[in-house]
Amino acid sequence: MQRDASAASSSSHPHDGLSSILQNTTPPERPGRPARRRSSVSATALASGSALEPPSELNPAPTELDHALTAEEKRRRNTEASARFRVKKKQRTLNLERTINDLTGRAEDLERQAADLRRENGWLKEIIILKGNRLAVTNLASHFMAESTQRAAEESSSKREDDASDSDSSDAAEASTSKGKGKSRKK
Repeated sequence: MQRDASAASSSSHPHDGLSSILQNTTPPERPGRPARRRSSVSATALASGSALEPPSELNPAPTELDHALTAEEKRRRNTEASARFRVKKKQRTLNLERTINDLTGRAEDLERQAADLRRENGWLKEIIILKGNRLAVTNLASHFMAESTQRAAEESSSKREDDASDSDSSDAAEASTSKGKGKSRKK
């Protein structure tokens, strides 16, 4: 009997029909998203004309609740999106910093290499200049040697000619004096 009394008392409660209707009309939850709250009063319950309390007493109007839920959902999605954006921005910044460090190191290496090549170029120019000077000095020395040898040869040949002409003229002078033509007496 007690069962019958409890069953009768529960079936006479005005909200029992509403909860069974709500259980049948609630949509399944989507994975990864929180369930959206629905109005506790469904359209079918209102249309059936069951003895329910007015909607304003149970919950706020469905449109106000929907607007509040929509705004809350929008805020939550915006917060998640801004968090994703901050993470992406941080990753982009880290990648740019890494790229800057790599390029800075590469630029320093290239500057060192350019300085080494400039230094080596200077040394090679000095070597070429020194070898060129040595060759010029050697060429100049050999030119002077050839010139002095030629001059010496010319001088020796001109001395021989001078000596020969001097000896010819002195021989001629002696010959003219020794012939005894004329009266040339020594006093």
